[in-house]
Amino acid sequence: MDQIFKNKTELYLASFYFLAVLLSAFISESSYPFFWETVSILRIPSLILLYLMVSKERNFVYFLALILFLTTHLLFKYKMPFWGGLPSLIFRFLTFIIVFKSFQNKNWFALFLASIPFLTLYLSIIIFIEDFLQNNIYFWISNAFFTSLIGGMAVYNYIFEEGNKNFWLLISAILFIIQIGFFFVNYFYLPEKILVQITILLFGVSNFTFYKFVIVTEDKEQSILE
Repeated sequence: MDQIFKNKTELYLASFYFLAVLLSAFISESSYPFFWETVSILRIPSLILLYLMVSKERNFVYFLALILFLTTHLLFKYKMPFWGGLPSLIFRFLTFIIVFKSFQNKNWFALFLASIPFLTLYLSIIIFIEDFLQNNIYFWISNAFFTSLIGGMAVYNYIFEEGNKNFWLLISAILFIIQIGFFFVNYFYLPEKILVQITILLFGVSNFTFYKFVIVTEDKEQSILE
């Protein structure tokens, strides 16, 4: 019965989360400003609620990471990109800690090699917009480092370790890199509606797939203990 309740809860709350993501992407901010603002802000709180309702562990590190992600979103939304860089870096560091602790097989040389494509792409994006980042660039270079390590671990463990969690993490890591590219181009260069929509959708899916990685990891650890 508990598992049935958990599955239904996850289905309903996940549906609400994606509904908020879709409405944020496709509702006109200029035509419905209050409604758009509401559903836009509700995205991360709904994911937090989803995690707290479904998770048995309720990992404080992941909960804090989501709070920091929400903080980053609000700071960028209200045109404070410098201050948004720091919580974004801490968010990425916390997600790195979660991923690092979840894997037993840590071949650092192989992980470094697997991280190079992610790091190259991320640094290329940073170089493209470095004039806009100014002193904030150091936050984003550090962010690139941790994001790339997550990507390297995702690729390595997807190839060499069985489990659904590796699939979810790999999808999330790839989308993390793509979304930051769209976000920076949209925020600093081309404030086009289509880029905003793509960015919102990518953020929505990447955060959900990372949530799935966290839940599957916790369930696996719980089954081992039982």
